[in-house]
Amino acid sequence: MEGLSRPDYISFFQNQTVFLTGATGGLGGCILYKLASELQARKIFVLCRSESKARATWNKTMPRQIDSILNSDRVKLVVGDILKPNFGIAPDCLVEIAAKTTIVIHSAANTSFSLSIRQAIDNNCMSTLYLAKMASSFPKLRQFVQISTAYCNSNRPDGIIEEKIYPLGDPEEELKEITTTGTSFHASSFPWPYGYAKHLTERLLFSRYPNLPVLIVRPTCIGPAMSQPFPLYGPISATPVEQCFKLLTLNPGTGIIHAAEGHKSGANIFDEIPVDWVSNLILLHATTGTRGVVHAGAESFVPRSFDHHVETLLDDKAKKNISFAADKSMPQCFWADFYKVITRGWVFSTQASDKFKDVVGPLSISLKGLDLEEYDRGRRARVQAEVAASKRRAKL
Repeated sequence: MEGLSRPDYISFFQNQTVFLTGATGGLGGCILYKLASELQARKIFVLCRSESKARATWNKTMPRQIDSILNSDRVKLVVGDILKPNFGIAPDCLVEIAAKTTIVIHSAANTSFSLSIRQAIDNNCMSTLYLAKMASSFPKLRQFVQISTAYCNSNRPDGIIEEKIYPLGDPEEELKEITTTGTSFHASSFPWPYGYAKHLTERLLFSRYPNLPVLIVRPTCIGPAMSQPFPLYGPISATPVEQCFKLLTLNPGTGIIHAAEGHKSGANIFDEIPVDWVSNLILLHATTGTRGVVHAGAESFVPRSFDHHVETLLDDKAKKNISFAADKSMPQCFWADFYKVITRGWVFSTQASDKFKDVVGPLSISLKGLDLEEYDRGRRARVQAEVAASKRRAKL
């Protein structure tokens, strides 16, 4: 759909019923806000493990927005668990969801890098397959949106990563191997089980459900919001770049970071995109009925290098602790080993989203009128405040 206008996407969502998972997370919460407050979706079924815990989370993450969201008649909280068959949803509620849902957005995930392969598969792969099986019986379904990660292809060499599936082996055989042995031949080529689990999930989703209207959205590192629900929405714990620099400040270790191939410093892109940009891209692609795979990354925002983040997020003392080494035999600091992406040179294509660059309104991905320097100053203040708070807690 070329020339998508604000009335186009608002009128579209006013006629949609959405089943949303992961709404207590940073991205899911932003999507919930957009659907309820900006787009006035007809109905939003929101999966949560506990209504009281979900409300408590939202009261912390978006305290000024959540009352109006929940007090509208558009939102219905649905108690369930993504690790259970049919997500543990009460049968009568499941009947209503199945009859009315037109769009599924599966944002729930366990993004921990410390999960075992089996845990990563249970949390991120099996839950998606459960939901896809459920959604296959929804008579009005027009879109199944699976939130993946751009780092599902972290086994790839540096260079351009396209918006497509990169095959490995037979996904069913891989899943069988994991369920019987707890590991997979291919897992060792990924830096974390989480990335491999997402890669396997994508392949299984397309192979098992070829007739399901699937859209896979792969965000890179998600950053705090530019503007919605409010500027800098999103805790540091859910924004990997800020968390990384907080930890580098608190415990730089050797301070040595291996420069990416072809660089002598951190000139490689440390790919990041604000959470509201990711939400907007998800909802724009849902509006146009996109199928297949799309990236949500810095190419749709502003590509920024690791050097840029060092300069804008660290204080002068912390900057002096960081150095780059072209010699890969030199032991680098723990956090560089842990995060991996710091030292890589991937470029994630976002060509599928180029058509949305002129969209205006609450789903805009335009930088017009936005102050990136103010955004950076706010982020630096957040990181420094978190560092100070961590130091105070350490003294208790």
